[in-house]
Amino acid sequence: MKTLADLITQIDKLILRCDKLESENKMLQNRVSMLSNAEQTISYIELERDSAKFEVQLLTAKLERLKKLEKLIKEL
Repeated sequence: MKTLADLITQIDKLILRCDKLESENKMLQNRVSMLSNAEQTISYIELERDSAKFEVQLLTAKLERLKKLEKLIKEL
C-alpha cells in the first residue's frame, strides 16, 4: 500500500506534467495563430496579384488601342 508521501510525490509529478502540457498547449495555440495570420497574408497577396494581373490586362488593351490610333493618325 502506498504511503502518504508516495501519494504526495505522485500528485506533485502530475501537477508538473499538467503545467508542462498547459505550456505546450499555449505554444501550439500561438503557432496556430501565426499560421492563421500567414494564411490571411497569403490570401491578401493573392488578391493583390490578381488585381495587378487585371490591371496589366487593362493597360495592355489601352496600349493596343493607342497603337491603332497612332497608326490611323499617321495614315491621315
